[in-house]
Amino acid sequence: MTIAALLIITSLVTNPNFQWDVVGQYLFDPTILAGVWVTVWITFACMGIAVVLGLILAFMGMSKSRFVTGAAEVYIAFFRGTPLLVQLIFWYNIAALYRTSRSEFRSGPSSPSSTSTRSSSRSPPRSSASHSTKLRTWQRSCAED
Repeated sequence: MTIAALLIITSLVTNPNFQWDVVGQYLFDPTILAGVWVTVWITFACMGIAVVLGLILAFMGMSKSRFVTGAAEVYIAFFRGTPLLVQLIFWYNIAALYRTSRSEFRSGPSSPSSTSTRSSSRSPPRSSASHSTKLRTWQRSCAED
């Protein structure tokens, strides 16, 4: 069994069809690394908020006031009773109700000054002058690829 696992791993590592140099370029691209950093930061921030909120709700549940205890129980029952997939769809789609003007969320983090030519050539134009014309040109170039 160990020999079979070693043969599979060797096959994966030495197979030229994986193009490991390209994988390395994409994996260690500054845009990807920045995204990893933001993901880790958001994860720790949300965990901190969750711990504080959980402690507050726990103390509210131990309160002698029926109103405070009831509010904590309703909140907990709502989020426990709602399936996770429904919550994810809700929180994802709530952005459609409240639009922002931050174009970096719609067009991606790449910019013409990016060190990677492939990511900057794939990001939509950002300048406000003749934006629609540049956007159509970008869309046509993507369709040709």
